[in-house]
Amino acid sequence: MPFVLTYTSILKDSQPEKRIASIAEESSKKFARSIEFILAKLEKNKYLLSDKLSTPDFILVPTLLCIKEEVMKYPIIQRYIENVLELNSMQKVREDIKS
Repeated sequence: MPFVLTYTSILKDSQPEKRIASIAEESSKKFARSIEFILAKLEKNKYLLSDKLSTPDFILVPTLLCIKEEVMKYPIIQRYIENVLELNSMQKVREDIKS
């Protein structure tokens, strides 16, 4: 799933004459399905797989931040990202990356 999200973001920024229409269309469909999957999971759980934080959350949030413009229009995803970023462990990682 992260590949599809990132690939869609890259494709969006490329020049129209360099895009292959069928790839762009398929990528957009996969992106929409990925977002639907994420939304369905987050409507039921605080985190992606359950109400407990797990490895997929640490993988998904940085991916979502790479395409922030596209996903921040979904309040559920926005809250999810904020919840994960507020964790002490995530704040520590972000501080370590900055230094």
